[in-house]
Amino acid sequence: MTVLETELIPDFFPKITDQLYVSAGLSVGFPDTLRRPSVEDARRQMERDGSENASWTLFDLRSEEDISLEMRAFEGSECLLVRYPSKDHEAIPFADLVAASTMLEDQIKRGNNVLVYCKNGKGRTGMLVCSYLVMFKGLSAEAAGQLFGQRRQIYGDCGVTIESQLRYIRYAEKIREMLGEFTRLSRIQSPRYSLKHIKLTPDPQNFGLWDSVTIGVYSYPANARDRLIYLAGIEYNRKDLAVEDQSILHIEIPLESSFQDQKVNLRFYRGNVLISLSSFWLNVLVEYLLVLKKTEVERIPRSRFEFSKHLDSTELDGYKGSRQKGIPVVQSVSIAMGIEFPSGS
Repeated sequence: MTVLETELIPDFFPKITDQLYVSAGLSVGFPDTLRRPSVEDARRQMERDGSENASWTLFDLRSEEDISLEMRAFEGSECLLVRYPSKDHEAIPFADLVAASTMLEDQIKRGNNVLVYCKNGKGRTGMLVCSYLVMFKGLSAEAAGQLFGQRRQIYGDCGVTIESQLRYIRYAEKIREMLGEFTRLSRIQSPRYSLKHIKLTPDPQNFGLWDSVTIGVYSYPANARDRLIYLAGIEYNRKDLAVEDQSILHIEIPLESSFQDQKVNLRFYRGNVLISLSSFWLNVLVEYLLVLKKTEVERIPRSRFEFSKHLDSTELDGYKGSRQKGIPVVQSVSIAMGIEFPSGS
């Protein structure tokens, strides 16, 4: 009889680079340990892959878990636990993404091993890992995404798929050339933002399907990272606009405060407000940094900028940041923003 010894417990910690690992969110007890790596699994990984001079740094990107359980589970371990909490299925606020990527690079330069995880080790984890590879290792956004997807085979050969997360990774390519300017701006007193207008271009095939649309503007204030606050909104009836007019909607919603991140929700209805045809989420805020020129940066403080962002419908998020948008009623969305840095900043 031939006896084959097999490894029944899979390797839950795929290695992306020599010092960089990823995983699904660590579990602290039954029954979560049946489907996710446990804290004990992580401890064994640290002992197996650690060296005499290497420490471990853990990046937890979840906002949905009780951090106190995780902290108690790691008591006595010589590791650093770093948290950049963000919501599942959504993009990490861009300022946090740059800060976390920079800290990840610092930890690796110190010789530490780094483990990055969110709920499933896919979206938010992939955002941070890919942005790090783009900003500090010189990879393109596409190459970083392919590498991440290939290395996490245990969770399926699937990398980042949510549109806003992919878009932010592409932005990292531009941030790579302007890290100095971004760092300088991030230290300046928070500016005021205003949403100047939203313009929707309809899909000709489905133009007559919807009767009304509601647009809501939401935000994560800097002092309430995990609390989505409704700021402003408008309801629009399509019958009030001529069919020939291809600019379906043109609105102005002034925002007189400072925000860490900002989201616009567009929901289309048919017949009555209880029948939703499609829903789009659009992350809009820190993108203005990507269009600033060095000469404009030098004019801060007392500067005002305006910019517009045009996105095809394929780049928009659907429900909970997914691709599930419903009926494609629009082809593209354009948003114009204004940014004003207060005097004395």
